[in-house]
Amino acid sequence: MIVRRRSSSSSMIATVMVSLLMILSTSATAHSPNDEGCKGGTCPIPSSSSVNSPSGKDNESCGLWMGPSPIKNAEEHGFGLGIFTGKAIAAGTPIESNVFGHGEILLPIFGNEDVYNKHPPLREYVWEEDNMPEVPVEYPDFQTALFIPGIAALAPCTSQNYNVQLNGAGTDTDKPRWSAMTDDGGVHRSKHPQAGAFSYRHNVTYVAVRDIAPGEELTVRCSDSDYDGGAYYLSRYSPDDNSVVCLDQNIHVDATVSGEARGLGIFAKRKLEKDAVITSTPLVPVMRKDMKILDPDDDPVNDQQLMLNYLYGHPDSDLLLLPVGPMVNYINHNHEQPNAEIRWHTMKENHQAGGSLQRRQEYHHPELFDVAAESLALVHGKGLMMDIVALRDIMDGEEILLDYGREWQEAWEEHKERFKKRQQSLTEKDIFYQSAEQYRAAHDDEVFRTLYEQSLDPYPQNLKFHCFYEQHDDEATQSGEVEDAYKKKLSSTGRGFRRFSWNDHQNHPCLRPCQIVERYESDEDDEPRYTVEMFRQDNMFVMYYCSISMDYRLTDVPHSDIKLLDMPYTPDVHQRWTFRHEIGVPEGFYPDAWMKKKLRKRNNVPEEDLGEKYKKKKPREVPASTMA
Repeated sequence: MIVRRRSSSSSMIATVMVSLLMILSTSATAHSPNDEGCKGGTCPIPSSSSVNSPSGKDNESCGLWMGPSPIKNAEEHGFGLGIFTGKAIAAGTPIESNVFGHGEILLPIFGNEDVYNKHPPLREYVWEEDNMPEVPVEYPDFQTALFIPGIAALAPCTSQNYNVQLNGAGTDTDKPRWSAMTDDGGVHRSKHPQAGAFSYRHNVTYVAVRDIAPGEELTVRCSDSDYDGGAYYLSRYSPDDNSVVCLDQNIHVDATVSGEARGLGIFAKRKLEKDAVITSTPLVPVMRKDMKILDPDDDPVNDQQLMLNYLYGHPDSDLLLLPVGPMVNYINHNHEQPNAEIRWHTMKENHQAGGSLQRRQEYHHPELFDVAAESLALVHGKGLMMDIVALRDIMDGEEILLDYGREWQEAWEEHKERFKKRQQSLTEKDIFYQSAEQYRAAHDDEVFRTLYEQSLDPYPQNLKFHCFYEQHDDEATQSGEVEDAYKKKLSSTGRGFRRFSWNDHQNHPCLRPCQIVERYESDEDDEPRYTVEMFRQDNMFVMYYCSISMDYRLTDVPHSDIKLLDMPYTPDVHQRWTFRHEIGVPEGFYPDAWMKKKLRKRNNVPEEDLGEKYKKKKPREVPASTMA
């Protein structure tokens, strides 16, 4: 996920060890390191001397916590917080669903290549589209980025001895692809104004790939090979240290019960007293203009990112704030009777910027309150933190609800009125619309129909088959040539097919439109196999390195590697009428320097203070999904 420099000299190693010892003054209390010398891949649980040390015992008060990251500091790997386990986790255990009852949301960023080209702070928290190729199918004209809060956004990553990886990334399947649940919460675009206004993709969960000892910092799988994720001192949670946040004490995720909301919400796991900090989250600055979507030429779509609905902001400011902490993006709205509010995080003086924490461990920088919004949105290596605080006593099992603000409420009421007017002129296409997920749920046990069978019994017009495949060996042209072909959007010549078997390759990382010619039984298992055709003219709909120079005919394609997906721009999230509005912050929450009307009073950040050394992501970096 992030490329870093390799520590190759003995002096560098010594520097790293000194840095680790200095961490003793923080919540990450150091003990015996893992000295097993694992290299590459994943390794067993750290040595018994580590596991049996005081920090290697289960912590009864906190099973998962967030605190300053020793790895980020020692490896010059970003900055700020990491996530640690307070209890032993067995290999194969899903982390988020085990701790919170559900996984994280997934928010695609469509039609905004500035995330890659201009490298704002948001770039450090997103993953490449390659990891979930079903997503960019919806918006093929531009590169897509994938944002997943929580572990995916905060944990350092490595290819050596990582301890967790995303479900579907090789844990319960031999295919290196991520997986996410798709669930629309029962809304339909002809009936519910909430349609397209929240993420239908969620329950993204990390899974332990080896036994994890209490006190280990979670490290995720990516293409970086610069350090051993298991060779670090174990850490101990201290409830008296306000530089750390326990994540599993207070909240869990369940189906929402709050009025008009659909989908999921956050609920109290125990009684929470008034003014108690329910949970906390780091924030990433995003400019309002960066939530615009570039329109494809011929398809009118919503020009605002779905992510806007999860950002916090003020109507008089162009600066928005994205929460990246675990589960906070499930918190719903109640304008009349909220039981929680957001407040700026408070820290003891020695844990603030310039205090006892190492520079890369600092995560809340109040000096940013005096920085102009435009400059703040360019700063790397500095961040802010907010708390979700109880407005009153909250009972065990009660849903946590914020007031999204008067502007949000008014915008929502106006949206509902427009939706009612739209309902008066719905077409049959709208009334009987069925998404790919809805169709799959109703026909999950059916085989796929061939072209001939479809002529007698067609699929809905908004759905199209896509097949996973791998380019044939002699398609391995230079990346520049492939990208040129992609940009030119080569069309098919209509001449014959390139014929070969799907079994000629193993990984099959690419996904492209296909048509089913033939179906037959397999000699190996009960899964049907298919012969499919793929066309060069569809290069415009695939990732640039998946282009083909000739039309393909593949035999032996498994049923599980064929997906019936929504046609580009047809899902709810892309419709022009869907609701978009940021979550409002309370009056006084935003400092004057961030407001438009205070333009002349704001301070700009000198270019040398923009934190260039904290930029680690590279555009076109090889994603984890291509790793062997």
